[in-house]
Parts: sequence; C-alpha cells; structure tokens
Amino acid sequence: MKKLLKWLMGLVVILVIFIGVGVIYLKTAYPKDGPVLEVKINKNDTVLMARGKYLANSLCGCIDCHSPRNFQYFGLPLKEDSMGAGGLPFTHDLGFPGNFYSKNITPDGIGTWTDAQVYHTVTTGVNPDGSVLFPVMIYPYMAQADPEDVKAIITYIRTLKPIHTPQLDHTVDFPVNLFYRMGPHPANPMKLPSVSDTLAYGKYLFTLGACQECHTPRGSKGDLQLQDSAMAGGQVFTLRGMGKVRSSNLTPDPVTGIGGWTKQMFINAFKSYDNRAAEKIPWQQKGYQTMMPWLAYCKMTTSDLGAIYIYLKTFKPVNHKVTRWTAEK
Repeated sequence: MKKLLKWLMGLVVILVIFIGVGVIYLKTAYPKDGPVLEVKINKNDTVLMARGKYLANSLCGCIDCHSPRNFQYFGLPLKEDSMGAGGLPFTHDLGFPGNFYSKNITPDGIGTWTDAQVYHTVTTGVNPDGSVLFPVMIYPYMAQADPEDVKAIITYIRTLKPIHTPQLDHTVDFPVNLFYRMGPHPANPMKLPSVSDTLAYGKYLFTLGACQECHTPRGSKGDLQLQDSAMAGGQVFTLRGMGKVRSSNLTPDPVTGIGGWTKQMFINAFKSYDNRAAEKIPWQQKGYQTMMPWLAYCKMTTSDLGAIYIYLKTFKPVNHKVTRWTAEK
C-alpha cells in the first residue's frame, strides 16, 4: 500500500511539473506575432481619411464594437457621445469563453501608441505591452487587409474625440487562457482588388467584415464548421432580459438561406436601416432584438453590398432552418 501511495505521489509530482513546464512554455514561446513593422502614414491625405472613416463606421465595425450601446432600441444603436470609448461587453451570455470588453480607441485610450503599434495590434492582436487580444477582436481578418486600408482606419480613429472611461478587466476561462496566446501570427495582407473584379472584391469585403465569425456554426470546441456548414447560420447569442437571437443562414439555399433573394433584395435589407428613425425603434416593437450590426452595415455603398452578395452566392447551399428569436420567459 505504501509503495502504491509513493508511486501515485510521484506520478502527481511528475504531472504537476509537466503542466508547469507546459504553462511556462505557452507563456514564453507565444505569441509569435513577428516584429512591429515601420509604418508611415500621411495624415494630411484626405482620400485616406475618407476611406478610413467609411471602413471604421461600416464594414470593419471599429466604431460599432468600440462604443457603448443603447440596448433598449433595435439593432443596439451607438451612444453617439461616446464613440470609440469602448466598454462593449462580449461575455459568457453571448457564448464567449470569458468576459471581454472592447478597448477605448479614442486618443484617451491609445493616444500614446505609435502608428506602428496600432497597426501591429490591429493586424496581429498583440498589444504594445505584449498582452494578447482574444479574437472577438477581428485581427485574424484585419491581418489580411490591404495595408493602406489599415492605415486609413488609423488615420480616422486618431481624429475621434478623446473620452476618458474606466477600462474593465478581461477574464478568460481555463484552459482557453492558456491556448489563445497561440492565435497571433504575422499579418498576411492582400492587395485591395479592383472594384471591377466583383467576385474578388466581394471576397475582400466579406473577409474584412468577418462575416463568417457570426454566420458559420461552431463545433463543440468553439471552432467554425467551415467545411460543411460555412455561412449556414445558427450561432446563438443570449441577450439578458430579452431572449436568444441566432445568426441567419446566408448560404444560397433557396428554402432556408438567401437562394431566393435577388441582389437588390439583399441591398434593400441593409439600406432600409439607413435613416435616423431606424436608430430609435424599441426592440419590443420589432418583436425581437438583434446582434447584427444593421446600423453600421447600412452605411456601406450599394456597390459594396452587391459585391458581398455576389460572393455569398459562391458558397455551398446548406439546408439549415434557423429560428431567429426565442424570447426570454
């Protein structure tokens, strides 16, 4: 019996040492984000500024994610006096392995960062202090952006009104807190395709919008089911005090997806929210609440929305009926 206990104790010690070494390795070997690259931005470039304003306020969702929201209205409109102030929660309720809060990206929050540091964080998910962002921040997609588009966004957010807000601490569940540091990699940018190449251009916009993050089902380990169910919808987001909303099937399936939609129907679905009145609709009036950033995406041009539609039509049709809303009882 004593020999067995000694053997078990020895095994426990070895296991503890093994785990300790593994934790130390993960914390020291990662992230592998590469060096901070030199970035030169002409802040007097008005074309660059306009492009950044467009991307940050629509497709890339920078302002949408980094601003407090009015949860009593449909579409969770921004609190315009706090644009870029951060604090938007991404918590267990929404299906995340922890509690995360968007960062203050006004000059009060990142005003001391160099352009190179901002560029590095946006495209690799690694902060200047070496801490790693959980990929609720869409850095795996921004890593693929044309460098000029990232520079444009940086140029624009530098002009936001400085707002001082207390920053909330993140909490990451075990064992995700060990492994998410393995996510960052050096950026792998692509060149912005010509608008005339509608399919390639639509794919580029789809990538920067991180559409698949919400519209592709996830497996039991939280991984996107890209092989068989890309863009088939059904991800569940719980809005406390309201209910559960699920992402839509955006595959070309004619029954449960958008296979029966024309391009104009797709564009109209977004543009119907492109008015001030749409920001003041009580969610109860609509009969459901949504996490879909209609109020940001509606600011996209009709040609950009049309290009995304063309690209979505290339996905495999998946017959997957999604119950959009379940009210809280």
